[in-house]
Amino acid sequence: MGLMQDAREDLSLDLWFEAVSSAVLLLSPDARIVRACNGAAAELLDRPAAWRPDAPSVALDDLLGPAAALVVARHVAAPTLPPGTWMPLLLSVRGETRHIGVACRRYGAGWLASIEPRESVAAIGVPDGTFRRALDAVPIGIDIFDEDFRAVFCNEYLIRTLGYYGFNTAPTFDAWFENAYPDPIYRAEAEATWNAAVAAVRAGAPVADQGEWWVRCEDGQTRRLRFILQPFGRYSLQITLDMTERYRADSDLLRLAFFDELTGASTRVHFREETEKLTARARSDGLLVTLMLLDVDHFKSINDRYGHGAGDTVLREVVGRSRAVVGEGAVVARLGGDEFVMVLSPNDPRRAPVVAEAVLQAVVGEPVPAGPLAVAVTASIGVFEGDPRCHTLDRMMELADRALYVAKQDGRGCLRFAVA
Repeated sequence: MGLMQDAREDLSLDLWFEAVSSAVLLLSPDARIVRACNGAAAELLDRPAAWRPDAPSVALDDLLGPAAALVVARHVAAPTLPPGTWMPLLLSVRGETRHIGVACRRYGAGWLASIEPRESVAAIGVPDGTFRRALDAVPIGIDIFDEDFRAVFCNEYLIRTLGYYGFNTAPTFDAWFENAYPDPIYRAEAEATWNAAVAAVRAGAPVADQGEWWVRCEDGQTRRLRFILQPFGRYSLQITLDMTERYRADSDLLRLAFFDELTGASTRVHFREETEKLTARARSDGLLVTLMLLDVDHFKSINDRYGHGAGDTVLREVVGRSRAVVGEGAVVARLGGDEFVMVLSPNDPRRAPVVAEAVLQAVVGEPVPAGPLAVAVTASIGVFEGDPRCHTLDRMMELADRALYVAKQDGRGCLRFAVA
């Protein structure tokens, strides 16, 4: 049945494939093999001739280049993208850089890919090759966006700095936010800032400075980048300045970026970076990950009764006591207010119930001295222990948070374990 269906599709393909003036490719189900290429596509891509499904197939990365082929493969594998979404790509054709758009739609078991030239700088009046060479020579990151704020150009410096966030490897702008800002709260703040900058430029602002952000790059490093958006003819240009070295040269600023000033615990950004290293090691070694969320019970009442100074002392003591239990190889971070998260080293031989109970007893065991006062402290803990190959970090956090909610519902001052 499958062969007959393929035969009918190929016959139908022969009837119109060469009749259309648009450049079209027929791709395999995984979008990595080109089964057919019509004459318009062959001319656009500078191929000797078109070919149909009965001819030998061609790897997409041989036709478009590995980076562009990866974009297409990622695009068709993303279930949330609307059919026909255009992806901008850069190709080298006859020694010249070409800007093209690719849109993929289902065709039987495979895909039809429409391609068309989308030269992004023609209106500027500078030959494309000259324009790109000039911007590639600039030691800052440069993006160009069209009227709909779709990325149509980025220079070599930006690709080298960010890795896979370069022009040919980020199929949608949403993918940029998801990968560059792994923490969902931090990501939402970054997206809101970008949207405000876009609105300002559309309203006629000469420049929209988005400030500085910690951004995760392809190599896993976190870099401090400043983004400045401004009008550029009928396009918009974004300048990206790498501020990382300035921050690294100033240990106080780096400490403020990575560690909570009050408690010394990791910030959200540092927690995410360090925990992903731990979970990557656990995945490669086949080890379990233990993640614990801790809330100080009735912390507002402590502030109200004893004062904010005493409350600050309680938070510092909770971090100190917890860190003494989980050990130096663990990550201890403050998520905000009186909420903390701990991730054990994958090489810690202790199981989650033992460590979680020890943390709980350390926190509640002795009242916290705060000047002439002794403040009794209790806490609730939600615990996740599981295989990181089966759960993302966000999923582990979600499960631990559910367990923490149960601990609170059960009267607080206790710990509960996540159920996957």
